[in-house]
Amino acid sequence: MNRVNYFKVANRYFNMNAMDDYKKTASLLVENSIEAKDTTALIKAYGYMSDYYISQKVYDSTYIYVYKLEKLYTYLKDHANLSRILFSKAILQHNQSDYLGCERTVLIMLKKLRLHNDYEMRYEAYNLLGIVYAELAEYKLSKYYYGLALEIAEKKEIASEYQYKATTLNNLGFLYRKQNKDKEALSFYNVALLQDSLFENRPSIYAMIKDNLAYSEFKLGNHKHLPGLFFEALKIRDSFNIVPGIILNNIHLSEYYAYKKDTTKAVKYATRAYEVANQNNEVRDVLLVLKQLSNVEPKKALQYSAEYYKIDDSLKLAERKIKNKFSRIEYETEELVLEKEKLVEQRKTLIYIGLGIILLGVFIYVIRSQAARNRELKLLQEQQQANEEIYQLMLHQQNKIEEVRQLEKKRIAQDLHDGI
Repeated sequence: MNRVNYFKVANRYFNMNAMDDYKKTASLLVENSIEAKDTTALIKAYGYMSDYYISQKVYDSTYIYVYKLEKLYTYLKDHANLSRILFSKAILQHNQSDYLGCERTVLIMLKKLRLHNDYEMRYEAYNLLGIVYAELAEYKLSKYYYGLALEIAEKKEIASEYQYKATTLNNLGFLYRKQNKDKEALSFYNVALLQDSLFENRPSIYAMIKDNLAYSEFKLGNHKHLPGLFFEALKIRDSFNIVPGIILNNIHLSEYYAYKKDTTKAVKYATRAYEVANQNNEVRDVLLVLKQLSNVEPKKALQYSAEYYKIDDSLKLAERKIKNKFSRIEYETEELVLEKEKLVEQRKTLIYIGLGIILLGVFIYVIRSQAARNRELKLLQEQQQANEEIYQLMLHQQNKIEEVRQLEKKRIAQDLHDGI
C-alpha cells in the first residue's frame, strides 16, 4: 500500500475514533516517509502523530512532534507554516503554565511573521501575548497587546465570522475583571455582544461573554438579570459540551446562590462543577471548585483544603516536570541533529579520505606507468640508435671494401696497361 492510501486509512481510523489503529498507521507513515526521504509526507505524518497525542492529553509527546515540525519548517524556510507550528508550540507551553516559554516562542513567531503577511497569525500572536501577560499580572503589557490584536481584528482582511473582535473585547473585559474594575469590564462585554452574527458564528464565545457579563454584574451588585444570564450561558455550554465553561458557570452560580444565602443551591452547583472537573481531569478547575466548596461547606473546609493543597503540590510538581521535559526534548532533539550532522561529516571525511587514497593510487600508478613507458621509450631509442650506429658502421665498412675493390681494379688495370 502506498503512502497516499495509508493517509486515507489513518483519516478513516481518526473519524471512527479508533485511536490505537490511527496511531499505528501514523507511526508507519513516519517510518515510510523517513525511509523514502519524502519530506512532504513526513510533515503530514508528524502532524498526525501530534494530533493523536493531543487527543490523549499526552502533552510531552505532542511537544516532541510539534518541535520536529518546527525544525523541518525551519530547514525548508517555510515561514508561513513555521509561524503556525510555533503558535501550536506556544499554546502547549501556555496550557502547561510555562508562561515565559510561551512568551519566548510567540516573540520568535512574530519575528517570522515579518517575512510574510498573515493577519490571522499576527492576531493570534498578539492575543496570546495579552493572555500571557494577564496571567503574569503584567496588566499594562497585556492591554497593549490586546490593543494590537483589536487593531488587526477590525481590519477587512480578517473574516468577520471568526469573531476576533468579540474575542478580544471579551479578553479586555476579563483583564479589567482581574483588576476588580467591573464597570470598565462591562463596557467591553456589552460592545462584544453587539457584533453581528456572534451567536451563529461562535456560540462558545457568545456564552463566555454572557457568563462574564453576568459575573461582573453580580460583583457590582446589579442582580436584575440574574441568575438568568448565568443560566443562558450554561444552557449553551451544556449543549456544546464546553467543559471548562460548564465548570466555571457552575462555580459562578454557586457564588451567586451563596451570596443569596441559598446554601442548598450553592452546594449543588459547586458539587456539579467538582464532578465535571474530575470526570474530565481538569485539574486546575478542580482547585477552583475546592475553594468554592470550602466557602459553601465550612464544616468540610479542612477536608477540602487538604485535598486542595495535595492537588496543588502535585500540579506544581507536574508543571515543573513538563517544563523541564519541554526543555529536555529541545536539547535532546538538537543533540540528535548534531550527532547526525557529525556522523554525516564523519562519513564525508571517510569518503574524502577514500577518494584521496584512490586518487593518490591512480596518481602513483600513472607516474609509474609513465616512468615505465619512458624507460621503454628510452630503450627503444637506445636500440634504434645502436642499430643506426651498426648500420653506419656496416655502411662505412662497405664503403671501405668498395674503395679497396676499386683500388684493386685500378691496380689490375694499371698492371694490364703496363704489360701492354
